Amino acid sequence: MFADEGSARCGTVLPTAYRSDVVFWIVPVGEDVRHGTTTRPGALPAGSEVLVLCARRFKLPTSTPWPDVPKTKSVTRQCEDCVAEYERLGRPATVWDF
Repeated sequence: MFADEGSARCGTVLPTAYRSDVVFWIVPVGEDVRHGTTTRPGALPAGSEVLVLCARRFKLPTSTPWPDVPKTKSVTRQCEDCVAEYERLGRPATVWDF
């Protein structure tokens, strides 16, 4: 279950490229758990380091070519430290797969 499931925010706020308060749940390179970040997808090139909510840095994965499905699509487990910070911030969120 994702941290925002069942909350009042879930499904009521649509994250867009124009919002700056959205948390994106991503699976960084070499990880098997989702981490939350406020860095917008596409803002940095693949391989760049991104700061996540648990104050660690990870490399961004490369994009999956269309029509292939990203291998991270089935990853639902979230970093507990990122979840705690996400809940403290109270921001809207979305899952993002590269």
